[in-house]
This record gives sequence, structure tokens and C-alpha cells, in this order.
Amino acid sequence: MALQILTANVFRVQGKFKSTVRKAGAEKTKDVLGGLSINVETNISSLSKALDAFGKDQIPFATANALTSTAFVVREHIVERTYPQAFTERNKRFAGTAFRVEKANKRKLEARVFDRFGKDFLALQATGGVKRPRGSTISIPTDEINRTGRGVAKARRPRALLAGGKRAFRQKTKSGQDVIMQRRGKARYPLKVLYIQEPSANIDKRFNFYEDAGRTVQKVFDDKFRISFARAKKTAFRKRGR
Repeated sequence: MALQILTANVFRVQGKFKSTVRKAGAEKTKDVLGGLSINVETNISSLSKALDAFGKDQIPFATANALTSTAFVVREHIVERTYPQAFTERNKRFAGTAFRVEKANKRKLEARVFDRFGKDFLALQATGGVKRPRGSTISIPTDEINRTGRGVAKARRPRALLAGGKRAFRQKTKSGQDVIMQRRGKARYPLKVLYIQEPSANIDKRFNFYEDAGRTVQKVFDDKFRISFARAKKTAFRKRGR
């Protein structure tokens, strides 16, 4: 959910490591999910009882690969489970197209799972809160407005309807509610209400992007690091022996 403005558009996985290994302890790799910190325990000592300088040199490579592999697992979980559970999928391909992974490297120990479209609604659905208007009011669509996986079609958005000569107009009802209406035919009546205009809107939290990402990281990172570290050492030994 790039999910890159740490407001809800971004899930970050950051890796930090030390060059020394404590005997009984575990090195901690911190994962930051849009401001939410999660500590992942990586028992480096269980991989090797005594890491020499050569082994320690492989930690940055192993950490970067583990972070990237973990991010891909997180993306898969978000696309296949978290998103479908939160939303009615009008476009089955939307989540797979929207969520992408930015890989980590040894100089930047950070991998990201992000929404490449930067959709505001995903960000707010992941945290809940109050949606504020860019102008004076927010247009809340009624059931008369069909929505796709990417939201409301441009031709059916308020500005296009009001400016396009499509028999749409803005008016207050007898109760004082500001709405956008449209005539169903050429006659004055009947009318249908397309949008309700409100100064703000309360958005319930329903997209468990950060929670599911955090649980997935905790579940898979340790194994991903073990595999990556073993592979990094094996590759380095091969190159050393040439």
C-alpha cells in the first residue's frame, strides 16, 4: 500500500546490522512499516558459532537478499489475501498491477512494497481517519455511480458530469443536503442523486496492509536470512578459490 509518503502509501523494510556478534544474543533487523516499527530477530550465531572477518563481510549481501525476498512474500500475501479480503474486486488484476517491490542492496538495506499508483484511498483505508476535501466539499458517490478497480471512471466524476452537458447539476435538497443530481431523461423529472457533498468523510480502517505485512515479515524473515547468508558465503568461497 510508492505506499512512499510514509503516510500510508508505503511499507518499508529496513535492515540494520552490526559487525560484531553477541554469543547468546541475536542481531536485530528493524522493519519499519509506514512509521510502525517491528523488530525481527535474526540469530546469526545459530548459522555459525564463530564468524570470521570473511563471514562478516557477507552479512550486508545476505541481509539485502533476505529483505528483498521477504518483501516479495509480503507482496504476494497483500495481493492474494489482504486486498481481496478488504475490497470487492471489480478488477481482479488491479492489486497485482498496483503493488510492486523495490529491492534492497548492500548499500541501501531497505526493501519496499508499495502502491505504484499512489492511490489515496488505499492509504486511508489502511489507517482509517478523516478524509478532507481539496476544495470546499467531498463528493461521496451513491449507488448510481459504478466503480471499477481503479475507482470512478473519469467521465463519471463530478467535474466531468457538471461540465459535460450531461444533464447533471448541483443543488440543495429540501433538508439542506448539497448534492449532484442528474435528469434520467429529457424531462425535468425524474432525478437521480449521483453524489452527496460533505465537508469531510470518516473512513473506516479495513485494509490491514501494515498488520498483515508485519506478521508476514516476522514469520519469514529469519529463514530468508539463513538461506541468503549460506548462499552468500558459498558464492564468496567459490570466487575466493579461483
